Amino acid sequence: MFNVYFIFTFLIYFFLKYFLKLRINKKKEDPKRFIEKLGLINKDFHKNEVVWFHGVSVGELKSLFPIIDNFIKRKRKVLVTTSTLSSYEIYKIKYDNNHNICHQFAPLDCPQIIKKFFDYWNLKIIFFSDSEFWPNQIFEAKKRKIPIVLLNGRISLSSFKKWKFLKYSLKKILKCFSIILCQSLEHKKRFEFFYEKNCVNIGNLKFIHDKKIENNLINKKLKLLNKIIFSGLSTHDTEEEACINAFINAKKIQKNLVHIIIPRHVQRVNQIEELLEKKKIKKKIIKKVEEIDDEEKVYVVNSYGKTNEFLNISKIVFIGGSLIKHGGQNPIEVALNNSYIFTGKYIDNFKEIYSYLLQLGSVELVNSSEDLKNNIIHCLNYKKYENINIREKILIKGDEILQKTLDTLENFIKDKCVFDKT
Repeated sequence: MFNVYFIFTFLIYFFLKYFLKLRINKKKEDPKRFIEKLGLINKDFHKNEVVWFHGVSVGELKSLFPIIDNFIKRKRKVLVTTSTLSSYEIYKIKYDNNHNICHQFAPLDCPQIIKKFFDYWNLKIIFFSDSEFWPNQIFEAKKRKIPIVLLNGRISLSSFKKWKFLKYSLKKILKCFSIILCQSLEHKKRFEFFYEKNCVNIGNLKFIHDKKIENNLINKKLKLLNKIIFSGLSTHDTEEEACINAFINAKKIQKNLVHIIIPRHVQRVNQIEELLEKKKIKKKIIKKVEEIDDEEKVYVVNSYGKTNEFLNISKIVFIGGSLIKHGGQNPIEVALNNSYIFTGKYIDNFKEIYSYLLQLGSVELVNSSEDLKNNIIHCLNYKKYENINIREKILIKGDEILQKTLDTLENFIKDKCVFDKT
């Protein structure tokens, strides 16, 4: 299998530049930095004894922040790679002025690109997250005897069923990892079905969050003090319409209800505008909370990096990617704001987290857009959104997982003598 993969990725390399330029036209790539994905280094940064973290998109990157912070605190030089523009925006907000860390767009998994990347960076240890299994990268690291750690390791049920037909292939990949820190016992068992020797159940890093409370932005100036904010977060196609229909219906009984749509991909804002125009609903495209006014309209967010500000004022939140077969989105940031959460049934990627929040009584599952419409009314009538107080419980759980992760990594790094001077 891997011989075929190697040949395929070797040949596709010669077409990648044209492919990336097409993506630039669609505003999905950085027009100046897309060359980084081809293995061309576009940074002036210390390249020796580097710790490499890869988080493909926003969720994966955020889950790595506490571990990255620990290495920066220890004066290690850190390289972070991500694949999406949105994840780079999140990176900039947190680390843009920190000289001990550098961002690069992730190299594509072609042998020519990976060789250039590894030849340039003197990598001491590599951290991948979730289910990042890129064979050329992994085998190149193994060949150069660079330790690879999988953080927050998971294999979704659908992927598990597919990998069963390629059991030997995945085993060969997993043997290259020095240690796999799994996000739950269920995922540990799935990994061990393929390879038993290097898996540890740590817990889900996405429970970890900064204790700092965001400034509450509800004030008289915003005229939101007596409003109930219902937000649709990380919504995908068809889910905005479900939220809008639920809002229109609920607005009949709750006049002070305000609706905010925060799409998963801001490139879809025009599509959402067209939907609102079709339904003859007033709308306003905004980038920050302060742009919300007192007029009755639906607000559509057209920016990255400000999500927490909107969540901070939201009492009711529908989390997208869940009424469609996408696997759901991480609900922790919403739950930390003590918001009442609605989600669809397709939440396999965050099953453990949702189970925990269901036990705390802050989440409600809906099977359809009609369910969402009816259940929002029920939530408003019985004021279910009031007196949700689960933030401290989540923070305590996150602290326990973080400490366990850091202790495990510290012992591993010492045992393997990863750095010349530890």
